[in-house]
Amino acid sequence: MGEKPNSKQLSELLRPRMVAGKLLRRRLVSEFAGVAEDALLESCQSDTVKYRVFAGTWNVGGVAPPDDLDLEDWLDTKDDSYDIYVLGLQEIVPLNARNVLGPTKSSAAMKWNSLVRDALNKDTGRRREADEGEEQAQRQFRCVVSEQMVGIFVSVWARSGLRRHVRHAAASCVGAGVLGRLGNKVRACTFTKQTAMAPRRWLALVRSKIIRIGRATHMGEPWNGRRPPAAGLLRVRVLQGAVSVRFMLHGTSFCFVCCHLASGGKDGDALLRNADAADILSRTTFRRSAASSSSPAQEELPRKILDHDRVVLLGDLNYRIAMDDAKARLLVQAKKWSVLLKNDELLLELSKGGRFEGWREGLVTFSPTYKYHRNSDMFYSCMDGGTAITTAGGRDKQQRAPAWCDRILWRGKGLRQVKYERCGGYRLSDHRPVRAVFHAVCELAGGGGV
Repeated sequence: MGEKPNSKQLSELLRPRMVAGKLLRRRLVSEFAGVAEDALLESCQSDTVKYRVFAGTWNVGGVAPPDDLDLEDWLDTKDDSYDIYVLGLQEIVPLNARNVLGPTKSSAAMKWNSLVRDALNKDTGRRREADEGEEQAQRQFRCVVSEQMVGIFVSVWARSGLRRHVRHAAASCVGAGVLGRLGNKVRACTFTKQTAMAPRRWLALVRSKIIRIGRATHMGEPWNGRRPPAAGLLRVRVLQGAVSVRFMLHGTSFCFVCCHLASGGKDGDALLRNADAADILSRTTFRRSAASSSSPAQEELPRKILDHDRVVLLGDLNYRIAMDDAKARLLVQAKKWSVLLKNDELLLELSKGGRFEGWREGLVTFSPTYKYHRNSDMFYSCMDGGTAITTAGGRDKQQRAPAWCDRILWRGKGLRQVKYERCGGYRLSDHRPVRAVFHAVCELAGGGGV
């Protein structure tokens, strides 16, 4: 690939299209898809360019999506100005031992990617009558990278016209939790000769820390996990953690961290979430990438999350309301969001700094994202006056006060959040999806092709 044009050359190349666009009163569609004229003018002067980045998170509760699930509302596809989508899902498979110990990839991940592709590229040709041929193809979205660890799944999409500027895409997975806790959900799974795995694969999972063995039992006896489970009943604590993806866009490094932190509303559970977050940030490491023929041989790529220029952390962070559950439910029924948010565990942590020093969150103006009855807009603990609800098996389900569990944070200069909201039209799980939109400034230096 030839040398990248300098600022003066770029200005000369773009000026005729800008003038024509103004004369014809048509929106400018440039090589930098979705970038407004003022951003292009700024890029000509300062060697930077702005993009619109969409970040979304949703805990889908282990429910397989129906074939006709329409994601266009969550992905805000009516606004055709986004350049990059980063989507983080949690619990795309049920959190049971079979899924924790089984193959890494699943049909669920492929199904979600297919639904995202259909939503992003649906009716692209009719959105802009002026788009024809190659120009229309440049506005299609392509998957840059996707990665799954048990129930956590991240998928990154970029416009075709921008894809060649996205380099060194990579993913890193870590399991959170201390030895003996393994997340926070005890599950049982019956292993047969068909489901038992080879010792070599088992050891690879343990050594990679994708799973960690704590207080597990096999056939009612203590089990140390040194060998894979044979036939019989296995009880383990299911893993949670994070999947992180990184890439270079032109000369700027981005990292997106999709987390599923420890759950629970008891005293001390917030400290476990803090510890999980710190564990994820410290242990996540990206492999060194060999310099490609189109990139400088001496190019240094960040290996740790906080070494990147722009960082976004999203997911089911599980932070709750630090007050009595009964009082919290009354405030939820009265929609006293401001009072509840003054006691939000995550906002309290952000105000103190500590584990989250340097992180920022947009203003939360939406309803709590958890916990809802499936296929309903009713909060779980507010139905029937907050009384216990008995399942078909005769057991009382644990009451949980609503909370803003699903959040999006960011850090780094060059990121400006312009939208932060909850999408209430999806009733697939007991969580509601959340989305944020950022204006991201990228350095054009080093922005060669892939």
